[in-house]
Amino acid sequence: MKACINRIHVHKDLINYVYDNEVGMGQEISDHNPVFVKIMAKNLPFCRKGLWRLPDEIIIIIKFRDTSEKILRSYDKWISQYIIKECLCKSMEEITELRSNGKNPQAKWKKFNEDIKENTIRITEEERKRENKLIKGLKRDMETQSKRISSNNVTAENRFRAREELLFLKSSLNKIGIKKL
Repeated sequence: MKACINRIHVHKDLINYVYDNEVGMGQEISDHNPVFVKIMAKNLPFCRKGLWRLPDEIIIIIKFRDTSEKILRSYDKWISQYIIKECLCKSMEEITELRSNGKNPQAKWKKFNEDIKENTIRITEEERKRENKLIKGLKRDMETQSKRISSNNVTAENRFRAREELLFLKSSLNKIGIKKL
């Protein structure tokens, strides 16, 4: 089944500035295709060029999702309040005044992007340190199990258990290595 878009809603003050529109490619996060409308006018919010995208692997980290959700919700709250204030403006001069001193959607969006980027870098670094610590522990445990296997003072049953443990540790280490690629 194929759906089509028969209209794009644009605020009446912007309709004269719309010069292009298109339906983008589907995103991995949603089953919807984004609709892009290009606008051109003085004092309009500009959200940079192109799509901004996070690495896929960061999205599965719960800590990242929780902190990012807080950032998104605070931006959403601010933008909702801003839109109400802008709708109450009676002229472009009032809107220009409202957007002065960094209190405009463009400045807030830029700050939002910076916050998400800092959050991504911080959490990625924490995850890298955690994985390196885990790898170091696995290697230490593998060395211990290797010593148990080659020791003369070990029973056959303990040697068998040490081999199984060593195989398990190698498998765990391989899984971490594959995940990092």
